[in-house]
Amino acid sequence: MNRTVKQFLYGTLFLAAIALVALGVYRIWFHKTPTCFDNIQNGSEIGVDCGGSCVPCAIKNLKLDVSETPRVFPATASQSILFAKVVNPSNAYAVKSFSYRIQVWSVLGVPITTFTGSSYIAPGGTRYLVFPNLASAAANVEQPIAPLEVSDVVWISAETFTNYDLQVSDVTTALAASGGEVDGKVANKSPSNIPLRLTALLFDAKGGLISASAGPVQDLAPFSAQQFQIYFPPLGRIGNAVDRSKTKVFYEVVKS
Repeated sequence: MNRTVKQFLYGTLFLAAIALVALGVYRIWFHKTPTCFDNIQNGSEIGVDCGGSCVPCAIKNLKLDVSETPRVFPATASQSILFAKVVNPSNAYAVKSFSYRIQVWSVLGVPITTFTGSSYIAPGGTRYLVFPNLASAAANVEQPIAPLEVSDVVWISAETFTNYDLQVSDVTTALAASGGEVDGKVANKSPSNIPLRLTALLFDAKGGLISASAGPVQDLAPFSAQQFQIYFPPLGRIGNAVDRSKTKVFYEVVKS
């Protein structure tokens, strides 16, 4: 091999080595790997940080509506009822699961308690969260209550959402000085045992919410029906405004 050929080969290898080093430096210090969270449309994305290998663009901008401030209703001299609402604004997507957190403070600025948990919401549905055991008189709770916080929201298409074959019927509302009671029947038309919690809401003639309560978790056997009772504390004078015909009962399947 003559001298010229050797020089050419050595020069080529030298340039290749420099190119590899330069490429390594570029990748380490300057090149940004396409991600689904860099606010840039790159990689296989169809939109900004969505589509392709990222979350579908139809889901990316979906948000649960928690704009309604949680409310507290009187119960006893030392207890009250906490009520909150979460709305799924999408008819095309369901929420398979989400986590929530509500922190309650006293009028003195002292934390009373924090309610946490998880639930689900059907397409276009609403989840009513009712906690009838808030260990504080309503007058001692700071208003307005801190906003409801949601996290870990898992969206799925409406077609893949499990619709539970449950039916609530024969709802009646009885009110007395000693308290109120909402009765009815809940039927399970599915072949599976379903643990569920029932929530009742009382309204006035104009649709304004007056109070809320929830019953204990109960198991409903396959192809069966049960009577239910949801109790309310004494409502006092506001009980006179309750329109019994507007009472609503909602179920929530309790998932393990």
